[in-house]
Amino acid sequence: MKIVIIDTSIPINTRNSKIENSFKEIYPEAEMLILTWKRDKVAFVTPSNYIVYEAEAAYGNPTEKLKKILGFAKFARKKLRELQPDVIIASHWESLLVTPSDLPNKPVLIYENLDVPTGSYLIRKAIQILEGRKLKSFDLIIHASRFFQELYPESMPQIILENKSKFDFKQEEQSTHNPFVVSYIGTIRYKEILEHFVTAACSIDDIEVKIFGDGHDLEHIKAFSKGYKNISFYGSYSFSQIPEIYGQSDLVWAAYPNKDYNVVYAISNKFHESMACGKPCIYADKTKLGDFVSSNKMGYIVDPYSDESIKKLILNIKDNLSEYEACKRNILKNKQYETTWGQDFAKVVDFINQKLEERRHE
Repeated sequence: MKIVIIDTSIPINTRNSKIENSFKEIYPEAEMLILTWKRDKVAFVTPSNYIVYEAEAAYGNPTEKLKKILGFAKFARKKLRELQPDVIIASHWESLLVTPSDLPNKPVLIYENLDVPTGSYLIRKAIQILEGRKLKSFDLIIHASRFFQELYPESMPQIILENKSKFDFKQEEQSTHNPFVVSYIGTIRYKEILEHFVTAACSIDDIEVKIFGDGHDLEHIKAFSKGYKNISFYGSYSFSQIPEIYGQSDLVWAAYPNKDYNVVYAISNKFHESMACGKPCIYADKTKLGDFVSSNKMGYIVDPYSDESIKKLILNIKDNLSEYEACKRNILKNKQYETTWGQDFAKVVDFINQKLEERRHE
């Protein structure tokens, strides 16, 4: 069997690496290939299973990327006709649009819906129209969020494959810290939102704010935080350290900019980490995840742009620890209803095997 994942960056995103490794575990004899686009001059040791298109298009510049994507589409068509893969996984709507639908060997075509199209209303609608047309020739959609599914036609086969940890963390009874610890854990981005969090949280004298992670906004947030004495930065961390980091935290900031269309429907890694580690998070209001967490009383929601609302919420949590402990118990109770990455990925494998069997008998 030959499987190709199409990405548009180097290195490929961590979710696609996870998908690649899961396929390797299930199909150890399969040829696993990554067809992707190197868009900058940064040195990168290319793995032997990578097929790379090289054309500069600055990250963070969607206009330049759109101008160059036709070249990547032409490259992808040529390589895929040569390779004749059995399965193609197009990760993100950009990869969906460059995947040819008329390959003579009729591979199983899977759309890996990492993020839904976002941007201004007109841009989003234009992309959604193109996405909808392209999906008519695809066999399956894999959604990175359970909330994406409602945006796509029920007639299309769909499987939820959220970015859950492949490992289960042991939840232990733990008293709150003194002082109460509120942490941010992850890539340091969305600086505007983090500024509101830092301003609100650091204005509360008897709490400690911990920032774990790295990212392009780290230095900005460090500079913004100067003058506050109750905030500490711990830098990047490994996956194996996540349980320890959550163990150092009482509450985790997991709110993203809810003015972004994708954020409204996305589900964050922190939700799954929260479920695994048993620590509540604060999520953005007016999002599907926020509604879900709030209705099940296993987290908190807030306007992420309001310093006053954030401060009021943290103070309320800290001063009402009986409600906080009830929230932790609800996380543990609801955890039993969550599937694992392995269980969800098995559905993808079953679908592929069924489709390949059907193609053999056509």
